[in-house]
Amino acid sequence: MLATLFVITSALGLVISNTATAVLMAPVTLAIAKDLGASPYPFAMIVALASSAAFMTPISSPVNTLVVDPGQYSFSDFMKVGVSFTIIVATVSVCSFRFFCRCADRIGVTLNPKPVATTTRFRLPKYVAIS
Repeated sequence: MLATLFVITSALGLVISNTATAVLMAPVTLAIAKDLGASPYPFAMIVALASSAAFMTPISSPVNTLVVDPGQYSFSDFMKVGVSFTIIVATVSVCSFRFFCRCADRIGVTLNPKPVATTTRFRLPKYVAIS
């Protein structure tokens, strides 16, 4: 599941900025983790890393866009190098999270946060007037 989320997030990062990718995928990822009954931490970190792995296009990151003209790079130059870097980052990220989760289970550290009551009501302060 983590690898699938990495691929989807990095594919989305090809056409929009890395910040927008993280903001768009974070709620989706947290909902998936909740439905699976898993800890949201590995899922959120995979999205953060995948959205930061903006190596494949000059659109993905402002830094990539800044170096296109001075370096006389083409779109295909980013694809040549970026695909291999993204595969490396995906492999290392997914494997390391699986390893760290197993180690946390062995030493007794829980990655599942305590459930928070979602039935709290929002109350406006008394001095706020609604007209």
